[in-house]
Amino acid sequence: MPKHCLNFLRTTYALLVFTFCISFSSIATNTMLSPLQNAEYTYGQDILFEVDAAAPIQSIFLYIDGSLLFFFTSPPYTVLFNSLGVGSHDVYAVINYLDGSKVTTPTVDFSIVSPVNKVASAPTIDGLIDPIWGQASTYTSVVGVQLSGISQSANDLGGEFRMIWDDNYLYCLVEVVDDVGVNDSGAISDDDGVELYIDINNDKAQSYGTDDVLLTFPYGDPGVIESNSPSFSTSGISYSLTDNSVGYILELQIPWANFSYNPQGGDYIGFDLMLNDDDNGLGRDLKKSWASKTDDAWSNPSVFGTIILVDDLVNDVFCENKIYSYSTQSTSLIQDTCLQGAWTHYLDPTNPSKILFSVKKKDNNVVLEVDLVVEPMGNDAFISGNDAANYVLGRHWEVEVLEGEITSTVDIRFYFDSQQLVYLNNTASGYAAANGLNLNSLRWFQSLKREGYDQLQFD
Repeated sequence: MPKHCLNFLRTTYALLVFTFCISFSSIATNTMLSPLQNAEYTYGQDILFEVDAAAPIQSIFLYIDGSLLFFFTSPPYTVLFNSLGVGSHDVYAVINYLDGSKVTTPTVDFSIVSPVNKVASAPTIDGLIDPIWGQASTYTSVVGVQLSGISQSANDLGGEFRMIWDDNYLYCLVEVVDDVGVNDSGAISDDDGVELYIDINNDKAQSYGTDDVLLTFPYGDPGVIESNSPSFSTSGISYSLTDNSVGYILELQIPWANFSYNPQGGDYIGFDLMLNDDDNGLGRDLKKSWASKTDDAWSNPSVFGTIILVDDLVNDVFCENKIYSYSTQSTSLIQDTCLQGAWTHYLDPTNPSKILFSVKKKDNNVVLEVDLVVEPMGNDAFISGNDAANYVLGRHWEVEVLEGEITSTVDIRFYFDSQQLVYLNNTASGYAAANGLNLNSLRWFQSLKREGYDQLQFD
């Protein structure tokens, strides 16, 4: 079921009306329109790749991380893709024109962040894998970027980790593959062990500040924690390290209070995890990371990866067994709701098992009423200008604040039939070809502008 999200900020009035459209433009820039430079996406999220090119083209080749993954011979030059791993990525396109000329777009860097789920109960920090770890993200974070040394075998060094959180702690479970456990050096980093890098503000500075810390958990030294920050307290941090048949397991918890930080769903945190390996007692032989591509994270937090705290705890049984659905006809005044973590879902009054609309209220204490309007297929309209046109899908909603006041952004979702999107794209492509326009991507527009509304803010 396709779904689209955006957020809005309301200042004075309670009634909002939005529409989403496909837009056209007669001006081509030979660039990547999407993703934007340095954009961040959550793992598993659909990423829109869109190339802007002037007709007539022969072909467009889209390269992601240096590999040719997609090509186009006719508009729209867009594709949705969600099969990239967590970490840093880049994309560019090569546009081949019919006259034989070729243009390569500027490279766009973007990243995919790892989701960390909130849990209602804490794991026992004993080096064993409690059932609660099954609630961690389905994404497995593999520590596989080799930073230094030479790997002797598949069992020499490797691993993966999972993370969860609650209001008091960040939890991490690391499963390490290491065929020889060694602890015999004066420097902790020269022996086997796990390094955690945290940039609590995710400001990606190029030098360590008060919000950055490196914590080292050595193999074979129970209770020892090394911090590279004199101002960071390790009080309250607990961990357990247990051996197994392939290496060892490290389970730990870090109090949020040590960062003077109050965690919220949707927060981004800079993070990396590295493994050290010593096989012969002569110093470190091998080092691997989760995100960093260079071995300077100890002095440069800008190379950390990123995690996002996800708060989707099901805290109301009324929300169980509900289906994210779409409406095929106008549905007025949706008030029946269920809760799922930070999201409030609005149900179809004629079929309460289906969720039609969702609002993430964040810190806004409000009661909302939704009026969803769905126009039949074919009742679409063009809004034309001198060099552009918008093709409107007939899906609108109005949100009225019944109690409280919206003072900061909220996120919203609605759901629609995938066939509607196919119909919209096909009709819009025909309109573009007939009028000499270039078809751009699906975009959000505010269809009704009223005094007191701020500019839409997009995810």
